[in-house]
Amino acid sequence: MHEHDLENCPNCGGPVEPLDDAPRVIQIHGEYWPQGVGRPGDRPEVPSTIHWDLWLGVAPERPYHPAYHPFRWRGWWDFGTGALGDMACHIMDAGYWGLQLGYPVEVEAEGDPLKPECGPKWMIVKQKFPARKDLPAVDVTWYDGGKLPPEEKAAGIKLRGKDKDGNEKNLVGNGNIFVGDKGTIVVTDEQSGAWKIVAKDGTVASATTKSSTMNDSAVESCVAGRFLRMQFPEPRGGGIVIVSYPLSFSTE
Repeated sequence: MHEHDLENCPNCGGPVEPLDDAPRVIQIHGEYWPQGVGRPGDRPEVPSTIHWDLWLGVAPERPYHPAYHPFRWRGWWDFGTGALGDMACHIMDAGYWGLQLGYPVEVEAEGDPLKPECGPKWMIVKQKFPARKDLPAVDVTWYDGGKLPPEEKAAGIKLRGKDKDGNEKNLVGNGNIFVGDKGTIVVTDEQSGAWKIVAKDGTVASATTKSSTMNDSAVESCVAGRFLRMQFPEPRGGGIVIVSYPLSFSTE
C-alpha cells in the first residue's frame, strides 16, 4: 500500500502552480522488477526467517521463490498491480494535484503481450482528461518497462545515453515532463531532492538542494555551484525548464 500527501509535502508542492497551462504531461517509470515473465520452475528452500503460508495470506498457494519475496511481488497479479498500479500513485502525484485531473475520458494502451500471472514487460498508456473549470483539456502519457518519450519533448535534457562499454542505456529512472504553453518542466527523478531551473538561453538560473542526508552545507553549496556553471540547449518553444537530479556520494 502506498500513501501520499502532496499538499503537506514541502518538497513536492513547489512545482504545482506553474503547471496551470500544461496541455501535455508525460510520466516515466523505469525497470525495477521483472514483468512479462512466466512462473519460475525451481523450488528453493524457504528461508527460516519467512513464514511462507502467512506471507501468502489469501493468495492462491504457490511455492516460495525469491521471484516474489521480498520485493518482486509487485509485478504479479496475485500480490501486486504491476508497474502502473504500483508506481503511478508516486509519479503522477504532481500532475494529478497540480492540474486537478480527476478522471480521464479516454484511455488507450499498448504493450508487450500479456502473461496470465504478471504485468506486461512494458506499457505506453495515453490518457485524455477534459477541461476542468479554468484549466484546458490535457493529455497524459505513461511510459514504463524501459520505454521513453521522444527526446525532443525533454527540452534539451538527455533521456538516453551509453554506458562505459558503449551500450545504449536510459539516463532517467522515473519522472515527469510537463509540456506547457510557456515552457517545460522536466523532473528526471520524482524522488530527487536536487532541482535546477534552466533559463531561456540554456543557462542555469537557479540551483537548490531540496533535501539531503549529507548534513554538510559547504559540500551541498559546492554541488549547487557546479550546476550553475552548466550550459544546456535553449528550451524548445522558449520559456524555462525545471529539472531535478538525484545525487549519490560514496567514500569508496
